[in-house]
Order: sequence, then structure tokens, then C-alpha cells
Amino acid sequence: MEKSQEIIDRIIDLEKSIESIEKKFTVKYMFWMGLVKGAAALMGAIILIIFGGWFLRTIGVIPGLEEISITILEAAEKARLR
Repeated sequence: MEKSQEIIDRIIDLEKSIESIEKKFTVKYMFWMGLVKGAAALMGAIILIIFGGWFLRTIGVIPGLEEISITILEAAEKARLR
């Protein structure tokens, strides 16, 4: 009898845990988390491209990239001075 009551108590605890998980992972929560993770992935890719381009420009693998980067830096400087 005690063993069956122990099993019933464990099942009740599991059911409460499942209910709390279901409340936490609503559609709205998952949407916002997906949006945040997508933005983080995009920012990471942009940072990786910027550092990769800078590195390749520094070692001289892509000579045309230097002209583009100078143009972008000049435009950023003009925008900052406004």
C-alpha cells in the first residue's frame, strides 16, 4: 500500500512539473524567443563578416576590399560629424 501511494505521489509531482512547463512555453513566449535568437544570429553573422573582411584586408588577400572599407569609414565619419 505504501509503495502504491509513493508511486501516486511521484505521478502527481510529474504532472505538476509538466503543467509548469506548459505554462512557461506559450506561443507568445516562443515567438519572442525565436525573434531574439534570430536577431542574435544575424548580429553574430554581421560581426563575423566584418572581422573576416578586416582580417583579409589587413593581410592583403582582397585588395579591392580596402577601397570599399575606406569609403564606408569616410561615410561613417561624415555621419558622425553631422
